[in-house]
Amino acid sequence: MMFSSGTGSEVMSCITAPMVGGMLSAVLLTLLVVYYLWRGYSLKG
Repeated sequence: MMFSSGTGSEVMSCITAPMVGGMLSAVLLTLLVVYYLWRGYSLKG
């Protein structure tokens, strides 16, 4: 999507960069939260 050259590609290229960044940061934050929750519960039990 970032390197397309069709109708509306100017708008889509501006939307794609934040969307990809948001998806990556959401995955990383989710993995970190799950890891720390798992680590906290495994230390207690």
